[in-house]
Amino acid sequence: MATVTMLRFNDHSGAIMSDEESWHLRMRRTYFGDNIHLLLPESSADKNNVEVIYGGVGNPSFDNEVVQRCRSEFAATAKSDPGSAELKSIGQMASKVLKIRHRLIRRRIDDRLRFLYGFNSDELNQGSFSRDGVTYEIKQEDVRSSALKTATFKDNTPQVKKIYKNHAVVLGYDKEDGFTAYCLKGEDSVLSFVSGGYECLGSGKYASGMSFARYLNNKTLAQRREGFDRVEGIEELITASLEAQKFARVGGVFSLVYLNGKGATRSERIIELDSIGSRLACETVTLFRAGFLPRDDTYRFLDDLVFGAKEPERIEDDILKNVSDPKTVRLFLRGYKTDVTHLAASKLAASFDREGELQ
Repeated sequence: MATVTMLRFNDHSGAIMSDEESWHLRMRRTYFGDNIHLLLPESSADKNNVEVIYGGVGNPSFDNEVVQRCRSEFAATAKSDPGSAELKSIGQMASKVLKIRHRLIRRRIDDRLRFLYGFNSDELNQGSFSRDGVTYEIKQEDVRSSALKTATFKDNTPQVKKIYKNHAVVLGYDKEDGFTAYCLKGEDSVLSFVSGGYECLGSGKYASGMSFARYLNNKTLAQRREGFDRVEGIEELITASLEAQKFARVGGVFSLVYLNGKGATRSERIIELDSIGSRLACETVTLFRAGFLPRDDTYRFLDDLVFGAKEPERIEDDILKNVSDPKTVRLFLRGYKTDVTHLAASKLAASFDREGELQ
């Protein structure tokens, strides 16, 4: 299970993050999750000045199929009707994503029923099914009861839960409503408008939610309406994701995507950090929260990294030049405890050469 966190910065911008970790049947952990996806063809997005992003948690194959189906159907609409109202509204596109998810959930449930019993959910409802011209009545109560549990999501086996226990957030920008977001949960089969300005899904969602709540509770109503600085928003989004990592099955390198609806082209609307940039951004916020970096320096480094397109290697050098004890900082980022007095006096700290590598 991965985590997805998103935060609305103002009426035209926001960002979303997700980690790489996923589990197969709760036993085998992997770090290959790719959970954040753009759904519209670039030409259509540029023409209508709209962008829609999907961030999913749950079974990776389910989200992958949802994304591929969404892209295919949106591309077909853009080709047949470029001026379609659907392609200009985040709300309408989110509703389309929900319908696609519904169809895939039902198809996968039917696949499961056919595999176990030889009939689908419609045939279960009618009480019979036909094969090779022969009609069979579904009379065995144990079969009917077990199949009904699967069809109504009451079967809690991992094979069935991975079909409907998939959550997602759909966010984006359109000229009518600005930056908006919607939450989709497979077991509820509803589309929920994200009214609080943030969303947390998957592992560690309560820790992330508390982090966002602490931040937004310190903002007045006027400040929340007006919005806040994009660098401040990035720092708070990373903080919330790191909080989830402390308490839940969250791991690997985070993906971070920033959306600015005022951009005329996709390259101006979307900023996506690569793995090196994302890792350094998380380390920068970690050092700030641990007291190694002051706020002003932290925001300057994040601004250079996310919005300034400055090389991560140069930013890392700048960070180490602005901390009082680079050796201790390197040890801290390797996972050692924050007892800096002990770290500074340790033989391990003394073993670092000037470049920060072990001798």
